[in-house]
Amino acid sequence: SPSLLNGTRAYADLAGGEPFNLDTRCTAFDVATEDERVQVVSVNDGDALGTDTEIQKIDVFATASIHQGQYKLALNHSGGQQFSPCIEWDATAGEVEAAIENMTNVDSVRVERSGAADYDSSFGYTYSIFFDGHGMMVTPDGGNNPDTLEVLMGTAGNCDTFATIVNG
Repeated sequence: SPSLLNGTRAYADLAGGEPFNLDTRCTAFDVATEDERVQVVSVNDGDALGTDTEIQKIDVFATASIHQGQYKLALNHSGGQQFSPCIEWDATAGEVEAAIENMTNVDSVRVERSGAADYDSSFGYTYSIFFDGHGMMVTPDGGNNPDTLEVLMGTAGNCDTFATIVNG
């Protein structure tokens, strides 16, 4: 029977040779990271979906599996800047939608989430935000067009710092 020696197990070679050690330790741990990214892109600035719906995208991604993290969104529109509450990195579409609609300068949005927080989706998600409320409609002269959402992370947003899982 193998014996535990400082995180390794000692085994005897079945062919009668020398004993050997097999490292059985798991080294998964959380590390603060600087490689995460949360960005917003306006897909159709001033253009229409249906009639005149602004569409923006939020990309949450990193170079390793995200373990924790939050961000806030800020929006300048209708004469003022409003902030969302902290949003978890893996929030559902409904949670992001509710956070944005919590801003008093937004009347209605529809949010769709894509991605699987795996390697193929850069360990995160993409949120498509459709500003479909009457208060966000662009007027014929180009007025009333909402600014691009601003992302606030870490101490700037007073939210939990992003951390990734390394060697896990």
